[in-house]
Amino acid sequence: YASIINCCSQLKTENWMETAYSIFQEMHEMKIEINHYVYSSLINGFKRIKNFKMAYNLYIDILKSLDSNSILSPSNENSENNFNTVLLNTILDCCVECGEYKEMENIYLRHLKSNEFHKSDKKLNPDKFTYSILLKGYSKMNNCDKVMEIYNYLKDKDKENNEMIEYNN
Repeated sequence: YASIINCCSQLKTENWMETAYSIFQEMHEMKIEINHYVYSSLINGFKRIKNFKMAYNLYIDILKSLDSNSILSPSNENSENNFNTVLLNTILDCCVECGEYKEMENIYLRHLKSNEFHKSDKKLNPDKFTYSILLKGYSKMNNCDKVMEIYNYLKDKDKENNEMIEYNN
């Protein structure tokens, strides 16, 4: 199922996305476990056809389907069903590519705030891709203050490992 959904989601047409979503619904009906790869493929597909509404609704469904203790926790090694950094990055990138910059910021801040309620080992930690997506989004918003805030944060954070943020328009 995941491979079929991924293939259909890459084809950038509404017809193929309808097919992918139908297969996803079939998985639900058959009670087949749906992991973050399937969700990411669907969100990316909706991003490709600029259907933010469907991507956002799927994101909300993901959050609703998880219990409150795991909604914003990264996946355990034993489970691929928890919300994780890959899914966060996928929905943030969809926001940017669909021009939903305010929603990008709201989603990111919601997940940052949720980290306050988790033990340190259960936090959803933004990675270099998260920050790259945020930089791209804030740049497209012409929000230089936020771009510089992230840049300065990363510069201070990455002094030891000198990891560069990859930024592509």
